[in-house]
Amino acid sequence: MKRILGFTISALILLLALNSNTHNFVFGHTFSGDESASFLSKVEMIKIESQLAQQQLSENDIHLTKT
Repeated sequence: MKRILGFTISALILLLALNSNTHNFVFGHTFSGDESASFLSKVEMIKIESQLAQQQLSENDIHLTKT
């Protein structure tokens, strides 16, 4: 009786643990060939352009406060 109860409880815990991982979805994209290089270069270009825009805005603020 104790073996059956122990086995049942162990099986129930194992099933609950396995069931809790089934709701995790993984979304992704596999890049092929030149796609990954062009994507990474676009990301770097966006970083550079946003840094330049931020620098230009701060320079414009300095010029506006002086005049």
